[in-house]
Amino acid sequence: MTRGEMRVGMSYNPWKSGCVDNMKRHAAEIIDLCLDYADASPNPEVMRLATTAALKYEEATLWAIKAITQNNALPPPAGFKGEEPDPVQRLHPPTSVIADLTAAIEKT
Repeated sequence: MTRGEMRVGMSYNPWKSGCVDNMKRHAAEIIDLCLDYADASPNPEVMRLATTAALKYEEATLWAIKAITQNNALPPPAGFKGEEPDPVQRLHPPTSVIADLTAAIEKT
């Protein structure tokens, strides 16, 4: 398993989604390219930039997979034991959470 495959969690796909596998495979390839470039460079700034790029691709993959699996776009995996949250609740946090965040911001 390559470093890119480890970073994107290539083996984790409970939905068995081809879209998720595809996204992870391509991201892993790009991450590997960035890390190989960082390894090959003696320049610390190039190493920093290339490893930062790899980290950003890893993060972007997480967001892309969230988009693919969001709002019941895919059915839950077999054996799912939880209850799906109300879609409105997922998109809009409870008023108490917003009030707590607002209070914390005002304190700073």
